[in-house]
Amino acid sequence: MVVKRRRHPRQDEGGALSYAYAADYLAGREPRAISFSMPLQGAAFTDRVVRPFFSGLLPHEAARQRLAGALSISAS
Repeated sequence: MVVKRRRHPRQDEGGALSYAYAADYLAGREPRAISFSMPLQGAAFTDRVVRPFFSGLLPHEAARQRLAGALSISAS
């Protein structure tokens, strides 16, 4: 079984997050959206949509700080 990567969220210098599905993932046999709020599309989603989704997946407080530090991204 071959697993195609969807893509990872990105964070710019100002701290804004974005997310875009990888083109090869969208062209795959059965791509699935990661959220109803982020349906399959070629254009990137902005911080306004991405931040609430990924914030809901992350652990709280101390664990979030450690994870953010390990990934070199903002914890907020």
